[in-house]
Amino acid sequence: MFAQFVLFLSRRSKAFLPLAVAVLCLTTALSLRSWGRLKHETRDLKASRDFVEHTTGLLIALLDAETAQRGFVLTGQEEFLEPYWRGKERAVAELAALRSASASDELQRSRVEEIAPLMTAKLNVLRLTIALRQNSGFDAALSVVVTKSGKRYMDRILTLCTELKATAFSRSIRIRTMGEREQKLGIVITSAGGIFTLLLLALATFTIGMSDRRRAQLYADLRQRNELLHRQALLLDMANDAFVIRDTEYRITYWNQGAERLYGWSKEEALGRVAHELLNTQFPEPIDRIMGKLRSTGWWRGELVHTRRDGGLKTVASSWTMLQNDSSQPASIMQTNFDISDRKEAEQELRASRERLNAIFNSCHEGIIVYKAIRDEAGCIRDFTFESVNPAAERMLGIKAEGRRLLEQFPNVAGILENFSDVVEDGAPLEIEYSNLSGAGPQWYRIAGVKLGDGLLVNYHEITQRKKSEHELRSLAGRLAVATEALEAGIWDRDLRTNVVLWDRRMYELYGVPENSPVDYQLWANSVVSQDLVGTEAILRNVIA
Repeated sequence: MFAQFVLFLSRRSKAFLPLAVAVLCLTTALSLRSWGRLKHETRDLKASRDFVEHTTGLLIALLDAETAQRGFVLTGQEEFLEPYWRGKERAVAELAALRSASASDELQRSRVEEIAPLMTAKLNVLRLTIALRQNSGFDAALSVVVTKSGKRYMDRILTLCTELKATAFSRSIRIRTMGEREQKLGIVITSAGGIFTLLLLALATFTIGMSDRRRAQLYADLRQRNELLHRQALLLDMANDAFVIRDTEYRITYWNQGAERLYGWSKEEALGRVAHELLNTQFPEPIDRIMGKLRSTGWWRGELVHTRRDGGLKTVASSWTMLQNDSSQPASIMQTNFDISDRKEAEQELRASRERLNAIFNSCHEGIIVYKAIRDEAGCIRDFTFESVNPAAERMLGIKAEGRRLLEQFPNVAGILENFSDVVEDGAPLEIEYSNLSGAGPQWYRIAGVKLGDGLLVNYHEITQRKKSEHELRSLAGRLAVATEALEAGIWDRDLRTNVVLWDRRMYELYGVPENSPVDYQLWANSVVSQDLVGTEAILRNVIA
């Protein structure tokens, strides 16, 4: 029977040979195709790695520049500016590299182009605060820092860079999946080719030899690519931000170390759990609406409140990206969560502080006005605007002055303008008494001012009644002095707290005591006739009571 089978094969050898050659050619073609795909995937993988490195370099450069700016603002020391300039130059170079790397990717290119004006604005804010610190001092620079405009730019840049890296990572995952599939296909093709090469040993040996060499190179490239993906996965796992990947059923399939630190749940405890049930997520809008936006646009951003394992609450800036399979169907969702709890608490404390300050400002019985300097082209102060005026100051001024100019409302206060300018230019505090500031009659004010940015804060305390009392007291004292001299009467004074007695010149003359000699109450009492002393002391006690 075996002989008959050999005879059968020998009779049809001419038919099997073309078939074997055709199969061998097909095997070779498929192997070359697989090698070409792996080569293309390796190139794409390198591009993704370079993209992640440039994105990280951009963030590091901006953070270096921001750290140097803070150090200079706080200390005023010029050595802090050197890392600022290096960070600025590196940020520009990294942005140019990102533009070049994203030239063929519309989504990534749009994100890079969105980063460009934000980076320019952030660098402008850093440059402005440095210039203000150099030219106007710490308070001027701090007035820009507290607006938090630079922080808003940086938060937006951080979010966009996170999305850039997330997209690059998702593509790396797809490349690895395709590589594994190509590897399996290569094994099948090699096996089939090996079977058919038995029919044509010489040709098969040559063809398979070439295929084996190519396949070995492809396997080496694949190993290198897998090692690179492994390193990238380690970097992602070690990131400070929480990276979570969940499937379309909301079950967690990836949980990095940043998520472990942020939420307190280990990777083993989190995998397979429903994300919003595990974290007791508080959404800003219904989850169905969020998923609708995610499916239609491919991404969603917002703020979420999560519950840690220990029961504490964390507010995060969350960015969701829809990952698709090879059939362009939703496969999973990558979620990046950045902890903004401290920022939220600071914003809440700032709001409360502003409310308390406004309450004090508006309820204060003394006038408080914040002035802003108006300068000419040469930088000299020519006038002031009323930036903030509390109700008490409005009552004193008799007008709604906020937003108006000082000289426009009070053209006859050139002296006050000069005093205010000295406070702004020299930083020395102001404390004077001024009359008729409002032009409404003989009104007196105690004015105290301190420098505030490129302006000053002034406190107005009305002292008109005190001035009137002082005038009346001086008038009364003058009249009393005239009357006393006319009557040739002596005057003495006794401090009931210290028991110190003072005599005027006439008293020394009346009692025959040398002028400026020490006197006390008993000396006077001994000089009074005993019959009069009892009645006189009774009168004194009544006066004191």
